[in-house]
Amino acid sequence: MRDLSLSILDIVENSIAAKATKVKILVEEDLEKDQFRLSITDNGRGIDDRDLLKVTDPFVTTKTYRRVGLGLSLLKTKAQQCHGDLTISSRTGEGTTVKVVFQYGHIDRPPLGDIASTLVCIILANPGVNVLYQHTVGNVVYRLDTRRIKKIIGEIWLRKKDVFTLVSRDIEEGLSMLEKERRRVFKQIFGYLPRVELT
Repeated sequence: MRDLSLSILDIVENSIAAKATKVKILVEEDLEKDQFRLSITDNGRGIDDRDLLKVTDPFVTTKTYRRVGLGLSLLKTKAQQCHGDLTISSRTGEGTTVKVVFQYGHIDRPPLGDIASTLVCIILANPGVNVLYQHTVGNVVYRLDTRRIKKIIGEIWLRKKDVFTLVSRDIEEGLSMLEKERRRVFKQIFGYLPRVELT
């Protein structure tokens, strides 16, 4: 199974195709409850009730360049294999939310992957879309909100290479802060530190 960052990219691409102007990505690592939770919410055109029943069918896709849509189907299967699930809620004209839960400590849970590059890619490719990324580990929350960046820098912010260097650095520093908290919580729960990063 591929990294979750690629699944996030896939889902956000669907949001953009559905004319979303806002995308909210929430990642919650709850080591105490042994859960890894991911949710992606957009304000796109939504999915009607009939199509909502079919969105995790691997043989149904809205994309014209391929005949099957394996992304959500594979993600749902992997979540269920890891004692979790995938749910989708949507209202026509209001938007869609995809929620995925995994057992955190399950040996087959896919890693988060290169979320920093994924976020930069999403932001760079979609300057008109407001992206909120919030990642929680224990008591530490990292938050990236492009609306806030645009307010500070202005609408031409995406044309400035230095701004993207700063955004990339901010993401890396945020993820590093989360890794320290992750290791602290892990040691608190299990009494020792893991040899590798947990994500």
